Amino acid sequence: MADAKEVAAGSGNDAQMRTRQAATTFAELGVCPELVAGCDAMGWTKPTKIQAEAIPNALQGRDLIALAHTGSGKTAAFALPIMQALLEQRKSFFACVLSPTRELAIQISEQFQALESSIGVVCTVLVGGADRMQQVISLTKRPHIVVGTPGRLLDHLRDTKGFSLKTIKYLVLDEADKLLDMNFETTLNDILEVIPKERKTFLFSATMTKKDQRLGALNRFKAKECKILTCRDVASRGLDIQGVDIVINYDFPLNSKDYVHRVGRTARAGESGCAVSLSLKESGAFKKRKRTEDY
Repeated sequence: MADAKEVAAGSGNDAQMRTRQAATTFAELGVCPELVAGCDAMGWTKPTKIQAEAIPNALQGRDLIALAHTGSGKTAAFALPIMQALLEQRKSFFACVLSPTRELAIQISEQFQALESSIGVVCTVLVGGADRMQQVISLTKRPHIVVGTPGRLLDHLRDTKGFSLKTIKYLVLDEADKLLDMNFETTLNDILEVIPKERKTFLFSATMTKKDQRLGALNRFKAKECKILTCRDVASRGLDIQGVDIVINYDFPLNSKDYVHRVGRTARAGESGCAVSLSLKESGAFKKRKRTEDY
């Protein structure tokens, strides 16, 4: 990422970036009048840097990887484009926002609710430590936006009758570096299995880590700048990247299903591809490799 403080991946040329950074109103970023009025009511008079970069890209239908510190206005940077798209195509379960903590999820839902009050958009929050039955009742009302923590969201996807996210158009990972940590990996993979691959994905993070840099590399694949993917299980599901010629398994997957998902990032849609797995002889993976490849 070019700027370790605030940046939205997928930006246009330098002239476009200067125009966005010079924007003094949300209307100049392309935000519709209804939401501009909502911003005024919230006391948001001038876009922050992350908003000036992220909002125009999101309104153009791009995926985002954005780095922004707490207090920089990053929630509005993804909330406004989602709500504008929702005004144009009002559907239930339109967007899902995930956060690693219930406190952050509640804060995000409060900002959506403040913006939605004048346009009739319904948001619900699904977090642990809250009344589960009340959450079930809120889901029966078919909200437009679902905000939650991964564990509680997955619980409802598995156990709440009639609830699914098969129609969502937007997925947001706030504090993405924490959500993509090993502690959430299995849960997040299970969620990615049951949501559409054809969607817009926004990744927001407040800290620069090696994981953020790896996420930034995904945009290089979409721009066809890279054709070799080195991966672990975090890349085995939910990534629909075209034009990957080689997949390198950084460590050998523990089961055959993960192996199939990993190598499936290449040779897509009838094209050819190659998969290479790295393993130490003493790790025991050599004995398992034959069974996995037979699968």
